[in-house]
Amino acid sequence: MRALLIPFAIIYHLITAFRNWLYDVGLWKSKSYDFPVIGVGNLKTGGTGKTPMAIYLLNHLKGRDLAMLSRGYGRRTSGFRLVSLTDAAKDVGDEPALIKTAVPSTLVAVDENRVHGVTSILKMDTTINTLILDDVFQHRAVNPGHMILLTVYDDLYVNDLVLPAGSLRESSRGASRANTIVVTKCPKDLSQQQRNDVINKLSTQAHQEVFFAFEEHGKLRRVGQSDDVVDLSSADNILLVTGIAKTDSILKHLHGQKIEHLKFRDHHAFTVQNVKSMKAQFEQLPSGNNLIVTTQKDAQRLQSLLQNENFAKLPIYAIEHQMELLSTDREAFQLRIDEYINSH
Repeated sequence: MRALLIPFAIIYHLITAFRNWLYDVGLWKSKSYDFPVIGVGNLKTGGTGKTPMAIYLLNHLKGRDLAMLSRGYGRRTSGFRLVSLTDAAKDVGDEPALIKTAVPSTLVAVDENRVHGVTSILKMDTTINTLILDDVFQHRAVNPGHMILLTVYDDLYVNDLVLPAGSLRESSRGASRANTIVVTKCPKDLSQQQRNDVINKLSTQAHQEVFFAFEEHGKLRRVGQSDDVVDLSSADNILLVTGIAKTDSILKHLHGQKIEHLKFRDHHAFTVQNVKSMKAQFEQLPSGNNLIVTTQKDAQRLQSLLQNENFAKLPIYAIEHQMELLSTDREAFQLRIDEYINSH
């Protein structure tokens, strides 16, 4: 099947390569700024950890006048919009809603036109001195001063093809635009030899530095009731509900638990019928202390539906999840970001 798609992938590659060439030679303009702008992005379609990385950066840079701009993928609105703690995911996108919940002191906004979005933020708050742009690698109308490219440890972009034969949004040559590359979802006990193998495969350039990160999963927090926290070990049976691109990591974390998996496509807009089906499947689980477990991102899209009195008693818990740099990389990564910030 992949072989049949290669001709279409070649066409797609030529289109994206020509578009990048227009930016590279200056026929299409990229807007740059005289204050720190950090971009977070990837070459593949979803599942690399952009949102956890954005939250990591925002937490690291607390104390500065920060703003976060995202496209707001999957929202039913358009144009520029500030994100509040009470906004539903359908209005601002699940990722911006999650980021605002995780770092409530940060100004978070959405706009599919990134230049307009940055301009609107600066007009609204003239004290902003640092900006994080989410999922911006291919949106070249804005030129971040420092670009962080993410790639998954066991799914490196150098081992993939462009769409539709693979899952790359552009050729892996585009990685040359990155200043920093973070390899995500690594084993915590990654050896130096394994690190060297990955760096050699990535064939990085002189201006680039590679860091390694892993996913940290925590306790279960009830959706809509943040003070209700339980341990995973307390569950006898679990109905796992996901609407994310890649579920390997959470399934690995749940290994050893008795689970049934109700899987939806990435960014799925949950409906009342979906929750009814969820409830029916949950009620069919063997008797015991049973839970419905979902991701923090999916919880943003489920939360408003759970206000329905028919679903209010469903024990739906989101599993806490964050990105951490390996201990050998944490200080060096933060120093690299700080050096860029302090150079402005």
